[in-house]
Amino acid sequence: MASFNLCEDSVSARRLICDHVQGIGAIFKIDLNDKQLQASCACARQKYTVSLEDEKKKKAQQADLKRKAVSEGRDRVKKLQISIQNDIDAMLKSADEFAEKR
Repeated sequence: MASFNLCEDSVSARRLICDHVQGIGAIFKIDLNDKQLQASCACARQKYTVSLEDEKKKKAQQADLKRKAVSEGRDRVKKLQISIQNDIDAMLKSADEFAEKR
């Protein structure tokens, strides 16, 4: 009954928990005062928080790269427009000079 959007580690962890609960007999029989269980849960939470922060950083970096690429493309287009405009002006000037000579 695993969801299609769970990663392999999540499915494995879920299966491990379900097997342990079945082995104990009921979820109410789990000793919540167990120091090893508390430490394991705290460690898992820290790992999860770190992974979320890493994902945020990756998304931010990708957004920065995309923004930078768009900005560079825009700058390149502006330079190209200026270059084309300069060429047009030079051709018009050359054509005017040629027309005056004739």
